[in-house]
Amino acid sequence: MYLEKIPSSWPTIYICSKSAFSRSKLAVNGFSTRIVSYLTWTLSPSLAIPETFNDTRLNMAGLENEYKGTISRDRYNNSVDLLLNSILLSCSDIVMECKIGQGKELSGKECCTELLSSGPFLTPEGTCFSSRDKSIPLLGAGEGSGITIITQHDELVYDRDITSPDLLGSQGLSIAVVDKNISPIAAMQSAAFTIRPDSYADVGIIPTRIDDTQLSSSLIGRESCHLPEDSVSSNLNTNQQQFGYSKFNCEAGKNEIVANNKLKVNFITV
Repeated sequence: MYLEKIPSSWPTIYICSKSAFSRSKLAVNGFSTRIVSYLTWTLSPSLAIPETFNDTRLNMAGLENEYKGTISRDRYNNSVDLLLNSILLSCSDIVMECKIGQGKELSGKECCTELLSSGPFLTPEGTCFSSRDKSIPLLGAGEGSGITIITQHDELVYDRDITSPDLLGSQGLSIAVVDKNISPIAAMQSAAFTIRPDSYADVGIIPTRIDDTQLSSSLIGRESCHLPEDSVSSNLNTNQQQFGYSKFNCEAGKNEIVANNKLKVNFITV
């Protein structure tokens, strides 16, 4: 038996807007509904529907040409990063205000600077921001000692034939409170829950310790993931670069490698 010291600061908070893209930025950049629906595939490989290319009714070849014409614009220079950066929600697009404990209310911009400055990250739950690089004082347990965050959300129109059913009709916020060694997509897979628009939720957290670091040198780890001593690109955490080794990070890292190698996308930090 051992006693573990209770931390004096908050664990990492992830908030993800299921809208992912800014409606006003899409309008300014002149993106069609079909292009927006096609771009939802960049949020996660699990949201792609490759069988649509077999449906001649959908004219996916025409959509692919439209996408190529869009990304070849001078402002994007054939860069998926630049294209996504022009339409992704910013933290202040999502967060209207926040408050820590009984402290003063902060504006959305202040919240994003002082609390949720890490991101954006793309996950199946949308565009995410986190408090991972911040040390937020843990004031204690009970009412009045938590963090209050007020958010707003765009409602987007999608092409139902191109957009994953997992995303259609999905609105609101996904939130997870996890350890600092849990990556964004692993947090969404293992600890997230959804808060619908026009609703209020109280979230209670209970410390839970899962230590699977020994898997990094196990046969399972060797067969399915990079080894802990492997060097990886600075924009990839794979399973240890940024967040450290864990089973969830290891499994999710393979999707990240595909995103980087095939799309050259740096937002997808799983």
